Amino acid sequence: MAQRYFIGGAVADGDFYINDMSADFTDAELSYIVFYSDEFETVVTPSSGTVTYTQSADGINYREMPEGVFSAASAYDSSRVPPNGSGLAASGKLTLSSVVGATHFVACVWRS
Repeated sequence: MAQRYFIGGAVADGDFYINDMSADFTDAELSYIVFYSDEFETVVTPSSGTVTYTQSADGINYREMPEGVFSAASAYDSSRVPPNGSGLAASGKLTLSSVVGATHFVACVWRS
């Protein structure tokens, strides 16, 4: 069995959190992030910016994940390897920096 966790909101520079992830799972992947030009209706590709995904076992100290930093413009690139890792994770953090061309986003973290 697996669990999906979602992060979303208005695009802004800063951190967005998933708290209280289940400790029953060892593997994690930021499966997708979708950017919108309005409130979750029109999908767009940002022209620039950076997406970073990290995880924490204690909700305080976040660790980098393989492939955890990527260009927002490459969000839909099928050859891009999604951020992924294993180990205890109680919280996830998505950091957006200088994303241009989108107003909102939704991301999904898949745990198994």
